[in-house]
Amino acid sequence: LLTQSEEFELIAKAINRQEEGTLRLAVDDGLMTPTVLQVLGDFSQKFTHTQLDLVLLPSPDIIRQVQQGHCVLGLMTSEVESFKEVAFSYIGQMEMVPVCHPEHELAKHSGVTETDLFPHRQITVRGHQKVEPASLVSMSPNNWWSSSHSAAQTLIEQNIGWGYLPKHKIESELKQKRLIAIQTVFDQRTWEVPVDLVWPKGATIGPALHWLLNAFKDAF
Repeated sequence: LLTQSEEFELIAKAINRQEEGTLRLAVDDGLMTPTVLQVLGDFSQKFTHTQLDLVLLPSPDIIRQVQQGHCVLGLMTSEVESFKEVAFSYIGQMEMVPVCHPEHELAKHSGVTETDLFPHRQITVRGHQKVEPASLVSMSPNNWWSSSHSAAQTLIEQNIGWGYLPKHKIESELKQKRLIAIQTVFDQRTWEVPVDLVWPKGATIGPALHWLLNAFKDAF
């Protein structure tokens, strides 16, 4: 009874601070970096009475979820043409690396050109509306699509095709040679895609959401 009484007291204090009861957050799975996970861990400790509903979606689908009010915050790669409908903030970049299986034909060559890529199946992420992220459009006419970078990575590890993957997700695989970075001539440095936060225009921003906005900005 004492424990329940203390819990009710904490809930009452959270209500007095106008902390949100639930927040629905949409995140591109490619952006689930160690720093983002740390932000979520810190949030769980700071806002113990705010429930987080975490949805992993490809970036083009996140815009629609935020526009329609299904999610109060989205963490995604940039979709500039859709930003007229939402409030947004550019917060940083994510490194993307073209990779393939060690036994893939592209692993045997250096100085790979765009033309060299065309004959080989590319594994690409796109949304449920069959829209690819604006900054990650497929380069090969022969594609397989998935709705997540994790699924794309699994297919590439099975030597089904090549593709661009978030560097932070594959650092271990690259070190252990389970995946090979394709040596392209058109990428003079690691490809970095812009990362944005989006939320509904005119939305009421409570303490928990305000904290998340600032924490994600710092994370990138």
